[in-house]
Amino acid sequence: MARPILLLSDMVSGAALADMIEVADPGREVAVITSREALDGVFRDASPDRPVEARLIGFFTGVLVPRRYLAVLRGAPVNFHPGTPDYPGKHSLAFALHDRAPEFGVTAHVMVPRVDSGPIIAVSRFTVPGGSPEAWLRYRTFRSGFALFRRLLPGLLGPGDLPVLPDAGWSDRDCSERAYQGLKASER
Repeated sequence: MARPILLLSDMVSGAALADMIEVADPGREVAVITSREALDGVFRDASPDRPVEARLIGFFTGVLVPRRYLAVLRGAPVNFHPGTPDYPGKHSLAFALHDRAPEFGVTAHVMVPRVDSGPIIAVSRFTVPGGSPEAWLRYRTFRSGFALFRRLLPGLLGPGDLPVLPDAGWSDRDCSERAYQGLKASER
C-alpha cells in the first residue's frame, strides 16, 4: 500500500495539491494540515518505535515542524519554499521586492530542523520585470510553486527520497522576522 501524504499548507493550496495527487494516483490517502495544533494531533503518538508512515510535504507554510517530528518520519519530508535559495526565511518575497531582484522563484528542499537550510531538491526560477508590484510577484510565485510541485509529483508519490542537487546551497541572507522588522523600520 502506498504511504499517505500529509500536506502542510493553507486549505486552498492544500485542496489544489490534493487534487493533483488524486489525478496522479487515485485513491492515495491525503490529509491537509493547516495548523501547528493539527500537526501535533498527527504526531501525538509517534515515536522512534512508532514512526509516522507518511510523506510530509510543506507548501508555502509558516508552520514550523519540530525536530522530534522530523525524526519519526519514515521518509525525508519535503518543503516548497516561496523563494529561491538566495532568500531563505519567512519573508523572502519582501526582501526580493526590496532588492528589486531580477529573478525569483521557488525552492523544493528536504526539511531539517533549521528552517530553509536542508538539501535542495529543485529550484524553479522566473524573471521579474522591473517595477513588478507585490501582487504580481506573489501570484507568479504561487504559479511557480504549483508547477514545481506538479513536476516533482512522481518522485513525491514514489517510495524513496527525491535526489538532491549536489552543487546547490542556500544563501546566508537573513530573511527572518527580526530582519524583516528591521527592513520595515529602515523604510519608514
